[in-house]
Amino acid sequence: MPFFAFSLLLFCFAVCLLGALFALPRRHSVKNVQPILMERLNLIIFGIFTLCCFILTAALVSCNFSFLYATFNVDRNLHLFYRITALWGGQEGALLFWAWCVSLCAVVFQYA
Repeated sequence: MPFFAFSLLLFCFAVCLLGALFALPRRHSVKNVQPILMERLNLIIFGIFTLCCFILTAALVSCNFSFLYATFNVDRNLHLFYRITALWGGQEGALLFWAWCVSLCAVVFQYA
């Protein structure tokens, strides 16, 4: 499961790079295709970040110590509330949570 989550994050990084590439101004591009593609990439990024946050939270709640992050931030004696909030208890989880928040804001502003 940790390898799957890491692969998802690498795929998300590749999609972000692709989105940045398509965001560059171009002289000979079709004007209607670029915004639609950017919207779809934004939804893909949000979906991947949501899935990664869910996987990490599930690992923290179930005390899955195959995740190194869960090993350092969760103890079996912690209450459920503290296991859930351990997502943003360390640096890696906090960055993942903030990336998810930014992608959520992007989706909200996209459809607002």
